[in-house]
Amino acid sequence: MFSSPRAPRADSWPLGWVASTSTAIIACALWQQAPGWASLVVALVASACAVWMLPTLRRPRGLAAATVALLAITVTVAVGETATLFSVRRDWSAWSAGEREDRAQRVAASLTDVASTLRRVAEERVLDTLSVATPPLEGAVESALLVFRNGALVARAGQTRTSIMPGAPVGVRLVDGAFHTSLVARARSADGRVEAVAVALVSSAPPADRFARPLLRTLSGRVDVAHTIIESPDSTNVAAGSTVVVVPDGPNRLARVRALSFSEGETQLSLLQRARARTNLSLGLALLGMLIGAWRRPARTGQRVAAAAAAAVRARDRGRATHRVVERVLPV
Repeated sequence: MFSSPRAPRADSWPLGWVASTSTAIIACALWQQAPGWASLVVALVASACAVWMLPTLRRPRGLAAATVALLAITVTVAVGETATLFSVRRDWSAWSAGEREDRAQRVAASLTDVASTLRRVAEERVLDTLSVATPPLEGAVESALLVFRNGALVARAGQTRTSIMPGAPVGVRLVDGAFHTSLVARARSADGRVEAVAVALVSSAPPADRFARPLLRTLSGRVDVAHTIIESPDSTNVAAGSTVVVVPDGPNRLARVRALSFSEGETQLSLLQRARARTNLSLGLALLGMLIGAWRRPARTGQRVAAAAAAAVRARDRGRATHRVVERVLPV
């Protein structure tokens, strides 16, 4: 059985802890270059050794404990990212189909929610013509509310990129334009004199998307407009490697969401970049904590140089990571 290490003299340098922590950091940096299970096993074992060596450190040990905790976070995130990457490589077709289905369903659910909100706002507005008009949607999505009386525009709030004229049938429908696609909800008073129109921008095509704030840009996760198309429910466009989800509106159909496949190379590159981004902060802070712990007295010049060398290795590996990722995913 292993026994806990005995605390050394107060003037000793924590060689075991620094070595374990440095090894874990370098292993994680190597994982960022080429994600794999071998480097993660090394990082996990080294992190466990760093935990075991904590009692050998001089008090206070809060910084050292925080450093080990950051390493644990890095390794935990790396395990999940590695599992995702290996699942993509193992069965690309199944993973791609699942990703398309999830993306299309998320967009369809958001369209349903937005349509419900627009309908409610328009119906409430025709019953309350005295309150100040405000955009129907809060947040980043472009939306607008227009109120017509006897065919004349009497109130407007927000921004719309779709031409709106009075007199169209009530209800919610999808309106396609040259660059912009919007949901438009109309309601009319019982006497037909007041008409309220609530509009929300759901999709914009390049290059117009640079200056617009459509719904697709606000959704969590990666929703690329070039690979996620919101179109008329009457559309018959079908492409190989795509998933189509119909958005219902009661007994009618409101829209179609067509999710196209990313290429396998695009997907792997995106996942590799995401893996690095999700581990950079915790790993960088762990490196800083290790350096501070290693440079504390009674560290000597040689010991500080050794700790700085470990940091230099981590920095060098990080600098190579981007080029290595591109070469692996998009060979030249």
